Amino acid sequence: MKTENFRSYNQRVYSETLNDGLKITLIPKKDFHSVFAALFVNVGATDQQIVDEKGETIIFPSGTAHFAEHKMFEKKNGDVSEIFSAYGAFSNAYTSQSQTVYYFQGTENIDQSIKLLLQFVQEPYYSEASVAKEQGIIGQEISMYQDM
Repeated sequence: MKTENFRSYNQRVYSETLNDGLKITLIPKKDFHSVFAALFVNVGATDQQIVDEKGETIIFPSGTAHFAEHKMFEKKNGDVSEIFSAYGAFSNAYTSQSQTVYYFQGTENIDQSIKLLLQFVQEPYYSEASVAKEQGIIGQEISMYQDM
């Protein structure tokens, strides 16, 4: 694990990239009682096209990354936020122009919360009814941002 010392801040940062490409950064904070963990996905609002395995370009409408961010919290058996809450953690996410970030903050059941954070973003669940509902919500958010 790579260690960086920031003497002017009295801070040490540990980082490592796993074999599967997952980058992990740990920043221990003396006298802090809660843990903040985030998973950064390199897909954001400006990522509106991909090339599939056949070499064909697929174009996504505006708001697709934000839509996916919202949908990741929904699972067949309920909302992932409620599981985080049962673990004593607060969870949320946001989408910027270049990335989507899923995170939690908690003081207990940290191992379970980290496992949940890693798991729920890898197992999307979509139902027709929830997609239709979410499309309306995202459409309203897009209109609000355009008004601003």
